[in-house]
Amino acid sequence: NAMDAIQESGAPGAVWIRTEASGGQLRVEFTDSGPGVQNPHRIFDPFYTTKPVGKGTGLGLSICYGIVKEHGGEIEAKNSPPRGASFMVTLPLLVGGSSPRGERDPNAKGIVRGKVLLVDEVDTVLQLEEEVLGAAGASVSLAHTAAQAIEILQRESIDAVVCDAKLHLDNSVTGLHGWIGKQRPELACKILFTISSAGDEDFSQLVRRTGCPILRKPFQIEEFLTAVRTLISASVPAPAQS
Repeated sequence: NAMDAIQESGAPGAVWIRTEASGGQLRVEFTDSGPGVQNPHRIFDPFYTTKPVGKGTGLGLSICYGIVKEHGGEIEAKNSPPRGASFMVTLPLLVGGSSPRGERDPNAKGIVRGKVLLVDEVDTVLQLEEEVLGAAGASVSLAHTAAQAIEILQRESIDAVVCDAKLHLDNSVTGLHGWIGKQRPELACKILFTISSAGDEDFSQLVRRTGCPILRKPFQIEEFLTAVRTLISASVPAPAQS
């Protein structure tokens, strides 16, 4: 990002990297001579980018944010006049086999154990979700349509499904859920719907009937990981007795 900022300015520039270890923490700081960050408070939001069309997806820094947070660290950005932008990464040091100061339990760290099927028609969304879950330890399969999702579910062991609420191609979301309910009933309560706008009436009825959780886009990395982790660890209701 620093190199891109300098090149966009069209003038010779420099990047300064400073490291420091103290107080049980490692701090790495990157500062460039570019024009600075336009919106430091939004720079880690998913899909936010100031680069020209085709030059950036707005996923890189949000993925960095998620990885740093999952390792118990912090990342922040600010402008440093007369220089450009500064990015600071702080991570806990592990010394002599002891636990980092203030280490949380593995569940709170956002570690995800299991295999997740991601269903979305948008490649950038699949890329973000795959990167975040992979960095957290999960195994991931990808599908662009309900038909592809069904093919994967027929041959693979899946622990949870993350599905966009509006699939426009072939089978519908309600159709996919219906297939899962009949063919993979253990997954019927392990589906997370992601949605960027209000769903149609059929989808609204499906959510009310099944109680499947919903996550609105754009979501925060930690929010997404928590939702998926909760889904995988949720107990499956026992079959009704006749």
